[in-house]
Amino acid sequence: MSERLTILMHSHAEPLLTFSWSVGYADRIGLIMTYKPPAERALRLALLKDVTGLVPRNEQWEALPEAWDAFQEARTLYNDLLGSEAAYLQTWYALRDKLSAYFASFDAEAFHKEHCHPNCPWDGQTIFARGRGLKVLDEQGGSDD
Repeated sequence: MSERLTILMHSHAEPLLTFSWSVGYADRIGLIMTYKPPAERALRLALLKDVTGLVPRNEQWEALPEAWDAFQEARTLYNDLLGSEAAYLQTWYALRDKLSAYFASFDAEAFHKEHCHPNCPWDGQTIFARGRGLKVLDEQGGSDD
């Protein structure tokens, strides 16, 4: 792979895990500080975690680089007006399917429980279930609203 795959936990309010080959941990911090509301920043930064080195390495993981390389090649050709949109989209869908298979290959909620803050407010849909400030990390089930 020409770029490093990064898996981030709580990169966004939802979903739980996100992947990127272009936006790493430091990049995401910059985006949060620039674009997210000030009242949300501390909680977002407290929960954001690069879990690339912690996620399971399995058969589905091993399939990602080849799918990424095919997508990159088709994207480059498409951007240079040498490739078709259909080929670009076909490789994107294939990559998306490989990523979906990877994320389905392990229990993300158990992984989250093991590797996140013990009082994480994630409710299966969002990190803002109990409020937007750091107080939600003080007590299990607490609220800052």
